Amino acid sequence: MLKKLTISTLLLLTTATGFAQGESTLFRTIKENYEEKADSMVNAFIESFMIKSKGVFNDMYQKYANNAYWTQAHAMDVIIYCYERHKEDNKTLANKYKSYMSLWYSNKANNYAGSAASSQGGYSMFENPFTDDMCWITLTLLHMNEATGLSKYYTAAKGIFDNYIIKRANEDEETGGLWLPWKTDAGSGPNACTQSPATLIAAKLYQRTGQEKYLTYAKKLYAYTSKKIVKSDGRVEEPPLTYTQGTFGEACRILYHVTDEAASVRNKYKTLAYTYINYAFTSTRCTNGKNILRHRLL
Repeated sequence: MLKKLTISTLLLLTTATGFAQGESTLFRTIKENYEEKADSMVNAFIESFMIKSKGVFNDMYQKYANNAYWTQAHAMDVIIYCYERHKEDNKTLANKYKSYMSLWYSNKANNYAGSAASSQGGYSMFENPFTDDMCWITLTLLHMNEATGLSKYYTAAKGIFDNYIIKRANEDEETGGLWLPWKTDAGSGPNACTQSPATLIAAKLYQRTGQEKYLTYAKKLYAYTSKKIVKSDGRVEEPPLTYTQGTFGEACRILYHVTDEAASVRNKYKTLAYTYINYAFTSTRCTNGKNILRHRLL
């Protein structure tokens, strides 16, 4: 239920935010029709699922789960979008959302692998045996930094990628790419739920720092995923999941803007960005047949 509510709220918020570049007729119509609904849904979301004293979220309605970690990223993204919408027009409300971000950070996003696993893995903040968990948390930390400008979120995100995520990467001779094991257990292989967000993180870090190593990581992670995981019809994986369609599509979009490759390659990134995201919205594999994104487990 957490995932269902988070996804539906996030869709409303991104719709309202996405057109905020200018006061067009379309934007005003969307704002009038959806802003109140979005605020109401977010308030219900917080009251139903957030542990307000910690800024983290229950796994189900008023039911705490110690190992609810990766979902904390998607849940907090909803709060960040709300902060971005209101930080200029309602500072009191925005500051409340900002305080939840700070609590979420201080409580390590409910990372159950914190001190208990430190003796084995050196985990201290957001690090975790599951690489995909760290990728989702890292993207949210980057989003928090983009929204608030607070450097501690960026520093944490970059540290996780540099010291944990990318250090788990393996070279693939066939594709010339990189693949990441989805967890530290022996024999764990790659999956799109790890590769997609990791590619996006690397692209974002290059966009932010200009350091070539991050562009190289992004291209190599992209190369492996596009050649070994992505399907010919636009599915990033089987079964197709909306969050991997979206993150890999966004990684391609950023690569289109930042790559130093030829125009034909840049345009390929642009086309693929559209293909992957369009698949999520138009394929009945990702929707319930009524233009509503399905629950990921169905």
